[in-house]
This record gives sequence, C-alpha cells and structure tokens, in this order.
Amino acid sequence: MREGFMGALERFGRMAREARRRLLGRGLERAIARGDSERARELLGRGADPEWRVGDSPALVAAAQGESPECARVLLEAGADPNGAGECKETALHRAALCGREECLRVLLEAGADPGISGADGDSAGWIAARYRIGGNAGSERAGARMVAMLLEAGWDWRERHPRGRRLEEEASAAARRELEEWEGRKAASALREEMERAVEGGRGAPRGGRGL
Repeated sequence: MREGFMGALERFGRMAREARRRLLGRGLERAIARGDSERARELLGRGADPEWRVGDSPALVAAAQGESPECARVLLEAGADPNGAGECKETALHRAALCGREECLRVLLEAGADPGISGADGDSAGWIAARYRIGGNAGSERAGARMVAMLLEAGWDWRERHPRGRRLEEEASAAARRELEEWEGRKAASALREEMERAVEGGRGAPRGGRGL
C-alpha cells in the first residue's frame, strides 16, 4: 500500500515538474516574441530552460530574428548554446544574418558562435549576409556588408568551397564584394608587413621588391 502511494506521489511530482517546465517555456517564448528581455531574464531566473524549443528551433534562434538583441544576450548568459540549431540546421547566427540583425549578430559572435557552420542548403551565415539586400536597397546592402565584416573578423573563411559548388563572387551584393576585396587587401598588406619585420629582425633587409606601407 505504501509503495503504491509513494509511486503515485512520484508520478505526480514528475507531472508537476513537467507542467511547470512547459509553463515557464511558453512564457519565455512569449517574452522573446515581444522582445521583452527583462521578462525573459525573470523567467530564466525562475528555472525556464534556455534551450526551450520554439517550434523545431532553439529559443535563441527565435530571439535572433527579433529587434531586441538583449533577448539573445540573456539566453546566452543563462547557458544557451550559441551554435544550437533546429531540424533544418539553421543556427541563431544564420537567422540574424537572414533578418539583418547586426547587433544580435555581434552578440552571438562575442558569445562564441561559429561563423563557419553551414545550414541545410550549404550556406554559412557569411553567405547569407553577403547576399543580404531588400529590393536592391543600397542601405540594406551596406548592412549586409557590415555583417560580412563582422563575420570575417570572427574567422569566417569566405573562400571555403560551397558544398553545392556555388561561387560567392557571383552571388554577393556589390557592397559585400567591396568588403571582401578590402579584406583581402588588408590581409595582403598585413602579410607583407610581417614579412618585412621578420626580414629586418633577421638582419636581411627588406624582402626583394618590398616597399613600405
């Protein structure tokens, strides 16, 4: 009799914990949808799961498309995986690039999000950002180029082969192509400067054909 009572009590406890988990998770989902970072922080402090799924994606992916980067920040501070992905392999970084959320992109990169991860279609966040433009709008192209710059600084290798054989030079916006060209120019100048410094330190003089920058 006692064992039956204890078993029922244990089952009731599990059901109560699951109900509370769902209640907190749905509240977190609503807070993220509203961009209410303070409410999200409160719910996380009460035990909401930072990996709560919104549809088939982590809550962080949903936060990345909103206008409040603070929602993404509080999820990350609570332990959300910056590289967590949904069933289609879309991460928060992909979603932020797709929606043009520059500040959220910065928050994710600072938290360790990997710019080299590819989604189900083979596109990394850099590919998405490089193609970002709304109706050919020059302002949106510049926003895409700024996101490209952030991703490059975070280690994105834009020359890495696309799984489907596509070429970024053919698909990137004009502003993104300029950013890529300038990045390559800065890399070349930095490499030459380092070579000259090594040559001077070794007492060999400047490398053949080298000029000051």
